[in-house]
Amino acid sequence: MYYWGKKENKTLDQKIAYELYIQARAKISQFAEIPIEDILDVLDRTGKLWQPTGEFYLQAMKELPQEISFSPEMIKISLDIIPKILNKHTLYARIESEILQPQLLDSKQNSSRFLGELKTYPVGVVSHITAGNVFLGFLDSLIMAIITKNISMVKLSGQNHIFPELFMKSLLKTDKKKILTPYFCLLTWKGGTKEIENIVKEKSHLIMAWGGDEMLKSYKNELPQSTKLVDYGPKVSLQIITKSGFSHYNLDVIGRKIAQDIILWDQSACASPQNLFLEAGLPINKIMEATARALQKTKFKRGNVDADEQVEILKEIHRGKTNIAKKQGEILIGKEYLLHYESKRGLRNSPLHRSLIIKTYKNLNDLREQLIPYEYYLQSASILYDTKEEKKLEILLANIGIKRIAPLGTIMFGTNGAPHDHRFALNELLRFIPWERTHEPIDLAVEAYTKHPFYKNKYKKMPKNFDLIPVLDSKELVNFKPLSNYSGHVFASGGTTGKAKYSYYSTEEFRLATKMLAHNFRLNGLERGNTIANLFVAGNLWSSFLAIEKAMEFCGARQLSISGLADKDLIIQYLVEFRPDYLLGIPTLIIDLADEMKKRKIKLKLKGIFFAGEKFPNFALNDVMQVFQTKKIMSASYATVDAGPIGYQCPHSRPNEHHVFGEYIFLENCKGEAVITTKYRLVQPLVRLKTGDAISPLEESPCPCGSIDPRFILLGRTDDQINIWGSRLKLDEFEMAISSFPSVKQYQIELKEKKSKELLTLKLETNSSINKDKLIQEIYLSLKDFKSTHPQSYLKDVLQVELLKTGELKRVKRTGKLKKIVDLRK
Repeated sequence: MYYWGKKENKTLDQKIAYELYIQARAKISQFAEIPIEDILDVLDRTGKLWQPTGEFYLQAMKELPQEISFSPEMIKISLDIIPKILNKHTLYARIESEILQPQLLDSKQNSSRFLGELKTYPVGVVSHITAGNVFLGFLDSLIMAIITKNISMVKLSGQNHIFPELFMKSLLKTDKKKILTPYFCLLTWKGGTKEIENIVKEKSHLIMAWGGDEMLKSYKNELPQSTKLVDYGPKVSLQIITKSGFSHYNLDVIGRKIAQDIILWDQSACASPQNLFLEAGLPINKIMEATARALQKTKFKRGNVDADEQVEILKEIHRGKTNIAKKQGEILIGKEYLLHYESKRGLRNSPLHRSLIIKTYKNLNDLREQLIPYEYYLQSASILYDTKEEKKLEILLANIGIKRIAPLGTIMFGTNGAPHDHRFALNELLRFIPWERTHEPIDLAVEAYTKHPFYKNKYKKMPKNFDLIPVLDSKELVNFKPLSNYSGHVFASGGTTGKAKYSYYSTEEFRLATKMLAHNFRLNGLERGNTIANLFVAGNLWSSFLAIEKAMEFCGARQLSISGLADKDLIIQYLVEFRPDYLLGIPTLIIDLADEMKKRKIKLKLKGIFFAGEKFPNFALNDVMQVFQTKKIMSASYATVDAGPIGYQCPHSRPNEHHVFGEYIFLENCKGEAVITTKYRLVQPLVRLKTGDAISPLEESPCPCGSIDPRFILLGRTDDQINIWGSRLKLDEFEMAISSFPSVKQYQIELKEKKSKELLTLKLETNSSINKDKLIQEIYLSLKDFKSTHPQSYLKDVLQVELLKTGELKRVKRTGKLKKIVDLRK
């Protein structure tokens, strides 16, 4: 026995057991603070000591045959597993598959499941009542508790002492810093000792019990409500071969697959098949003969069979001979195996030790009737089938109690991260504690101020009234630095003319942001299985392509990950070949693409187009809808790189109208500009950030879609305005004038000074000539502020129109966008 890493020779009695459990409870919080990385490092180093040339491996190969019945070959294959199951990367994969974020074991993490943070805590003291059928069983149970930071009290099987002793010695050799060994005990006591078992029940937080019915009943009896029992009781597993599945393989392959399932651990594991069910009409004798040949050829010898087990095998042989006499069965007897076909229906236990009972079934309903009486005891099924039968088999097996399904011949190999006995065991050993986030803006501001130097430097003293907190200009984010290392993303905005601003998202924050985007897409008609073409631009620390890709995963879409800066010929080739349902991208690229496809007389029929990153100019809508034969051009949501998603559209939204993502964003209308405070961003909280977007007043009334999130109209950028000639000129006014000239595809306004005179050049991409005088007249009529103070003749003197071919206006290389205003004035 080992108490907290020290070997003890004292016999465990009631007094010692009580003291040990009191000590165990006192150690809970201490072990919970040890970093998971340190824990896995110790296990990984220990696993390396169990390489085939290592001292512990060689000693185990020498001593284990004295204690267990497995053959040396079977012991070797068991020992070969140890370095793998203790490997750090294997353990990380196991943790990730069950709790998604290994970081939860160490610290609170922002959650994408709800608004707040999440952390796991150990359940506390875990008692392991281990079985002796597979000597590695105790190790798997202990590892699960160690990596979830629980204090373990391990009752060893009476027939399994040598391996635990050797493992403990190897662990002590690697655990020099006492990271693991002070937090578990290896104990022995005689099963049924009530005085000790009562202490186990009363002082454990959880009992993980592996074994037979009687043992499990003793622990269930009078179990306190404060103690949870996770039981892994006796189970029966089976094999199934359908006629269609049989038709795809030759007999020797099938025989080998059947044999592989019953060879390992001499059928002593719960997943070891005891019965083989063959669909009626299959050649039973030939299948038995092929299986016998495979069993004779195996390099894994059967272990020792004691007198009682030999009696059970003899009983089965006698039953088989009786069935032959009655013409109700067949039997094949080998030196180390027994194959018995009997016509009597229904599952039953075999004597194990490579004894396989073979049954037949007429159809799946008949198979169900034969298995359903044993529903509670069923565990694994390895099956040989045709894929066309998969759905029916899945429904049948899952609904009669089968807890694991694997291909024939693989049932004993297992898969790291798969649930055991229909549950993820690590989840049983953890408590998931949510730290829910506040919805009050002032609380968000206080938290940002107290945690981040950026806000302390900005505020100097934290205002107690939220309305008095100064707004944050996005340019100030240049100076923001996250507090520490984190797993996630860094994105950039700006940087074309000055220093770039960086936006920081943890993995879960980005995941949550993309779930918000997915909500927008689903509301507007995108369905699971739709094909989408992602034409947002990838790379250069831009977020849109990645965000769309992740959002589409949540939508269940089939993705064409093209990117808008791909070769135009290639983009068109992909669109024609795959015929997507939806196109997603920035307006500039979509308009350019539509123009090129129109030239080539190529049309697609889309369900819709989603855009973001720019306003979609009204004058381009008709052309784009005609080329792509769609009536729906919709917002992919209102979002910015700095802030993430802010608003979404529903089917009832008017053009440019959005709902606020109210659960995650607090939106203010400050003098006509959208100002946001994020509720879910912890790595980079944003408090009263000016977005630079003009919005209409918020409308609080419920929407016909049922949402109570406030609505607003996105009016464009606050800087989509030109101050020139003592007037305010708006881009919308230019676009209104340009809409009278359908051949215009894109535009850009360039501002210059020449001899103290301000000049404006309107550059147009068009495939045909236009009447410049008429255009200038339309522009004059649209410019409300200018028209009220200046004659049209003045405009003709200071405004020039320059015609360019499609694609000649310079796009922003990083994003593919077209800068609408280029101000070259000093």
